[in-house]
Amino acid sequence: GYKVEPSIFAAAVPSGIVTKNTFLKIVKKIISYLHKENTDGVALALHGALVVENIELPEYFLVKEIKKKLNKNVPIVATFDLHANLSLELFEICDMLVGYDTFPHIDMSERGKEAALFLSDIIEKGKKPKKYFKKLPLLTVPQMQSTSEFPMKEIMKTVFNAEKKIDIDLISVSPGFPYSDIKELGMTIIGYGS
Repeated sequence: GYKVEPSIFAAAVPSGIVTKNTFLKIVKKIISYLHKENTDGVALALHGALVVENIELPEYFLVKEIKKKLNKNVPIVATFDLHANLSLELFEICDMLVGYDTFPHIDMSERGKEAALFLSDIIEKGKKPKKYFKKLPLLTVPQMQSTSEFPMKEIMKTVFNAEKKIDIDLISVSPGFPYSDIKELGMTIIGYGS
């Protein structure tokens, strides 16, 4: 029963730092699609390892700009890549962050549907889930982050078993992207539930 209004999708292959000017143009374009009077919720597809010149937390910056344009209570749910270097600030400003469960990434569509269902639930019930965030002092290379091989395969098996518990809605594990030179670098575990 929702009217969905898509905005834009911008992407690049992993490479250098995004210029501030380019990033601000993208943010401005996304913001232009938002209408304060009839927006009940926002779903975003973030990567989580974006690095922009002179903007310390670009994904957080984007969500903060969205919140400025809309009513601050409008729920925001975002998906993110398993290689995200998640910040506490992004975690706190979003109502939910839904991470990919696979690398190679074959579950993007499923995570998008999951995020949409969580967003719909928050809109309809007016209740936001309890949240958990833990940054681990651990770096792993992408060559060891495959979820079909040890150790990530076992980690994800533990995650899926934990998600079967009645009071746990979602757990995401993000090993991060170790080649970024940022302070949020490293593995993050987040969870949501009642």
